[in-house]
Amino acid sequence: MINKEYIINVNGNLFPVFKNPTDEQYNSLILRFKELYPFCPAGEPKTRQTFDKDNNIYMWMSGDAMHYIVESFLLRHDNIVCNQNRYFDIA
Repeated sequence: MINKEYIINVNGNLFPVFKNPTDEQYNSLILRFKELYPFCPAGEPKTRQTFDKDNNIYMWMSGDAMHYIVESFLLRHDNIVCNQNRYFDIA
């Protein structure tokens, strides 16, 4: 699977979204979350993810954006239709 990094700008806040993240990229999201939210309750999601029809995964730190922001960016930027449910149906 192809790995790619997108940089998204939301109100001046730049953050990465990784397509098919490597272990290193995934770990960077977890470390950044722990640095920004050191007192976050256990079990709080540290990353968010969405999927395209080819089963590529797009992942970002949970505090950066909600799914609809990243999914609409991917649609506008690369015409990629995504959904947080891996088994969605594209009509």
